[in-house]
Amino acid sequence: KGGGSEEEAGRGPETRTGTGTEGKQGQGDNALPLPPHIGQQQQQQQQHMLQMQQQQQQPVIVNLPMGTHIVSIDVECAATTQDHNGRAVCSVGMVDEWGRPMLNILVKPQPEEPVLSYLTPLTGVRREEVEARGVALAEGLVQVRALLTPNTIIVGQNILKDVQWLGLREGTDFGSLLDLTALFRVWNPRQQAFTSFSQDHAAKVWLGVQDRPSHDALEDARLAMALFNAYR
Repeated sequence: KGGGSEEEAGRGPETRTGTGTEGKQGQGDNALPLPPHIGQQQQQQQQHMLQMQQQQQQPVIVNLPMGTHIVSIDVECAATTQDHNGRAVCSVGMVDEWGRPMLNILVKPQPEEPVLSYLTPLTGVRREEVEARGVALAEGLVQVRALLTPNTIIVGQNILKDVQWLGLREGTDFGSLLDLTALFRVWNPRQQAFTSFSQDHAAKVWLGVQDRPSHDALEDARLAMALFNAYR
């Protein structure tokens, strides 16, 4: 933040290389050589780490057969308690490969799990809208599954969480998942780890989409599909 890059914002303390004996002449002169098998192990470990880094830095190649059924799903959740774990599905949006709406439903809360807040700035969902045209979760899931096949590829940001919220099963309700987080991450050699980006950040850089004042499930699903199509 403050104008710096996301990589810079995540920097840890700088690491120094060397033996730790710089400037102290003579300390390492009488050091015993490493046994051959230990030296070989270290060399093998270094080669393995280098190979891993080279593999991790390679971009993900998306090559799907013509006719593959691809959709994007986004789930928004309302708060049922004051802690972060109390959440319930309140909205589901789905678009096809070209970003055309397939489903846009509001979900009524379960009787045993009343909603404390619909978190409208984050979800775009208002209580009065849910009360007016919301459907029961079971009915909503029937509508979702009717639009999927056992071979469908579902695209989205952290899509596994959305699928878990809906209780969808791989091999039965869909074929596989394609997480945008894995497509747009970059290798950070300083941290020796990947730097991941939010969907809004990726959309700003790749699509020129400016910051949105609010979110909703259908628009998030459409944006995810636009990013996927831009990437491939």
